[in-house]
Amino acid sequence: MKETLEAIHRMRLEGVIGTYAIGDAVGATFYLEPVATLDVDVFVAFAKHADTPLITLAPIYSHLKTKGYALRGEYVVIGKWPVQFLPTADALGDEAVAEAVDVEVEGTPTRVMTAEHLVAIALQLGRGKDPGSCNSSRQAFWTWRDCRTS
Repeated sequence: MKETLEAIHRMRLEGVIGTYAIGDAVGATFYLEPVATLDVDVFVAFAKHADTPLITLAPIYSHLKTKGYALRGEYVVIGKWPVQFLPTADALGDEAVAEAVDVEVEGTPTRVMTAEHLVAIALQLGRGKDPGSCNSSRQAFWTWRDCRTS
């Protein structure tokens, strides 16, 4: 994971990506017991342009390809982890990235969504498995409550 997070951090410092936050299952592991996951989801706040609603990930993929990372479908394999770069979809996603928590993993700075945002996004998407393999939206609420009180 260290190599993956270092590459993402360097991309931020080099201006390849703007403000970002790790979300979904990997983000949830900062608050809950680790769960099995296949990828790292990096949510990025892209600049909005009035002339087009389209967002391109081409600069990200191009940059990573020049660094020798392999592209596999919608993922870029950085270290041993498939990484998916995702634009924020709405005001909740924008807020989740803006209010992400700065943490260090093995000495590498990174940004992680707050527990509240992880749960809110899971509830919004209707994905009962998120965060932390919750079986239902109700379970996601109780997990969120437990995170806040612990």
